[in-house]
Amino acid sequence: MSPATPATVSSQSPASSKAFLWFAPDLLVVSVCINYIDRGNLSVQAPTSRSESTSTLNNWAKLYSAFFWTYALCLPFAGWLIDRFK
Repeated sequence: MSPATPATVSSQSPASSKAFLWFAPDLLVVSVCINYIDRGNLSVQAPTSRSESTSTLNNWAKLYSAFFWTYALCLPFAGWLIDRFK
């Protein structure tokens, strides 16, 4: 039998570890707010942009689809990231 190994001591102080625990949720809240504003901007800006441009409705549908498909493809990664650092 080998002797028991001593417990590893974290290089971070308890205060800095606690600060990170509060910083991470705050950062998530900020990112959700930015995401909400981005999605709202698309719907508010669309009528003005459609009337000022020569793009067809089909082109606008492709633009919205590109935004939301990218959003949907990034969600699993975001979920993994949250679970990883939870």
